Amino acid sequence: MQIGLDTVEEFWNWDQVEQSRARARVTSREAFQDEFGYFIGVGAERVYSMPSGHQGLEWLLRARLDSRRHVMVPAFNCSVVQDAVTAAGLQSQLYDFSPQPGIFEWERVIEEMTPNVGVLIVTHYFGVPVDFRPVLDHCAARGIIVIEDCAHTLGGAVGGQQVGTLGDATIFSFNYDKPISLGWGGVAVMNNMSAFDATLASGYRVPETGEEMALLRQFASAMAERRRMIPYQNLLPTRLLHRLRVLKSHSFRTSRNISIGAVQAELGRWCLAQYPEVLQVRKRNAETLAAYVPLQTWPVDEAVEPAWVKQKVHIPDEHRRQSLSSGFQRKGIRAGNFNWPSLIDGQGREGCHQALDAATNWIDVPVHQNLTDSTMAQLIDGFKETV
Repeated sequence: MQIGLDTVEEFWNWDQVEQSRARARVTSREAFQDEFGYFIGVGAERVYSMPSGHQGLEWLLRARLDSRRHVMVPAFNCSVVQDAVTAAGLQSQLYDFSPQPGIFEWERVIEEMTPNVGVLIVTHYFGVPVDFRPVLDHCAARGIIVIEDCAHTLGGAVGGQQVGTLGDATIFSFNYDKPISLGWGGVAVMNNMSAFDATLASGYRVPETGEEMALLRQFASAMAERRRMIPYQNLLPTRLLHRLRVLKSHSFRTSRNISIGAVQAELGRWCLAQYPEVLQVRKRNAETLAAYVPLQTWPVDEAVEPAWVKQKVHIPDEHRRQSLSSGFQRKGIRAGNFNWPSLIDGQGREGCHQALDAATNWIDVPVHQNLTDSTMAQLIDGFKETV
């Protein structure tokens, strides 16, 4: 039995953590912010370290100078995005794909913008950028702040320009299932400094090295256990033991106020250096699946350059979808309907039919750098058998 192939996996091991600890200095966080900014094409003074991507979003929403209370958010989204909007004291107004998941008709989105809308969030899904350039002039003319959600997408481009640099602001995430994982953390980027109060206190703290190393050990242990359990997650005994709380959770959490530390910063610098090569492997795997899987995969607009973190496959038949996902997981390959199986809450939710299709009928498929040719063949053969 194949064990431990997660949907997304980090590309470092504990040796890199120890080496990062040896390199850690007081200046490490500043150096990481500088190199991260250089990677995406902005100055380091625009990059702010955060405990997570969604807390970066909350901070940006609180720091904006506009007083309008509505935020337009794609209905197909992670619940923590909605949490950030609510925590900032704002209301979500949802918008839908059209004519299919992954594609937007921006004229329609513009028509749905009410006078109360002060922010438009654009989500770049699964490493595939969304070409939102048609909406930029409209938003600029009306003072609507555009925030790119790049939690899934680092290194992609729209019209040759890096995602994260087109909007007024951006968030990136370093959670376990993101393009670069550092255990936790994220960054907020202010491209349009005039739209925000950058002096707004975040209330976050930097962990001392001992605390940071202890948390990184907990993270590594949680990921190892999570991946060990992949073949057993859908078995009845496992579900019963979880329900009875006999099995311990393998999730990892930090305190909300802990930002990126010096060790993570050095690990992040190492990851940035390796990332272009890793990205090419992920891209090749995603394109191979798209070419050989006889089902619809996530659409890629001709004007964008993807930076795949996972592939998505459309399986509208519920029985086939569940059977295929369970079969992969029994083999130790975590594929299934994980991101995200339900729509977020907000105004207009009931009319978001394409988003509901994305939430219901698409499954996540790994394309990461740790997949072997044998695993890729198993994935392709598994999908072919469903047709």
